[in-house]
Amino acid sequence: MQQELTFDYLVTSLNNLLASLDIPIVMDSPFDLTPSLLLAILESVLEARLPISQSVRESRDPAAKVEAMKIFLGVLENDVLGSDVGLSAVDPRCLAVGARDEVVFVGELLCWLGRKTGLLCAGDALQDEAPPERTMFTSAGSATGRMLIPSVHSTLTNSVDSSLSVEDTEAESNTTIVSTTSEVSQTTPHAATAPVHRRNGNCPRCIHEIEDPSFLAPTLMDSYDSESGTEENSSNLFAPEPSGSLCECHDGDLFSSTSRARQSVRYNGYIEEVDNELEVQEFETSRRRRQCQRLDGDSHLYNDIETLQDPTAISGKRILTRHTSPTQHTLALLNERARLLSELARLNP
Repeated sequence: MQQELTFDYLVTSLNNLLASLDIPIVMDSPFDLTPSLLLAILESVLEARLPISQSVRESRDPAAKVEAMKIFLGVLENDVLGSDVGLSAVDPRCLAVGARDEVVFVGELLCWLGRKTGLLCAGDALQDEAPPERTMFTSAGSATGRMLIPSVHSTLTNSVDSSLSVEDTEAESNTTIVSTTSEVSQTTPHAATAPVHRRNGNCPRCIHEIEDPSFLAPTLMDSYDSESGTEENSSNLFAPEPSGSLCECHDGDLFSSTSRARQSVRYNGYIEEVDNELEVQEFETSRRRRQCQRLDGDSHLYNDIETLQDPTAISGKRILTRHTSPTQHTLALLNERARLLSELARLNP
């Protein structure tokens, strides 16, 4: 009974608004708010035409009506009201077919807009300052002729509104309306924890951990020292540690020789002043030395591989590579490393 009074009051206000706009139409119920009538009311209030093509206006296709309602809702919320009153949750498809909640809510907004623009006098309603908020008609007596839409994707916000006309019907009906929400809530923890496993498997690596001939041989030598588990060690040779995500490596440890002794830490005395020019010269020298070592090492590495593949150079007649004979390949790399270290010793007496 209360809803019928609300509908009668809304129909009276809409008829007064139509009369003020000189639109010769008399409404009997809020369901008479067709897409063409909604466009006519809003365009008459704004005294401007909405950016809708003539083909869409004249078409009776449901898709064209939905397209027109998209533009109608967007202009009403963004350009006219300028605030979020719940229009983003209104599905233009439901508004185009005359769903109860949608047409009543939009009709109340149009009446409020008419009062704000002076088209409706003060006797029609109170001079409310804020636009009406969206209300749902969910009583059991008003369920006849309604369209139950448990889950509606809004075309404006690309979100899911699962509260349309089903708030009070969960206890009355034994349907699967809430299944959509439960599925989303169940899949959310898996989606949130999935990146954690990926981060553990692919931890970020420092630039110094990239394979380089200058420290590839010492790593291979350490990995092949133990005879047990050679395949397991070779597969996890350059695998990152899963416990850390930041690199704590040091340049000196990467390029230093395994036989080089660590300098002892001095706890007394004074710190000498740094010679900037000397530091720059040493840096340039070490960088050129590493570049020459890398280029020279690559050329000799290819020569050693060709020697390994030569049947006359090895007692066996099968071709030896790092895949067929990793031990021989490691020995070739160690010989190359020893040769490079000897050259460095001659350059730096």
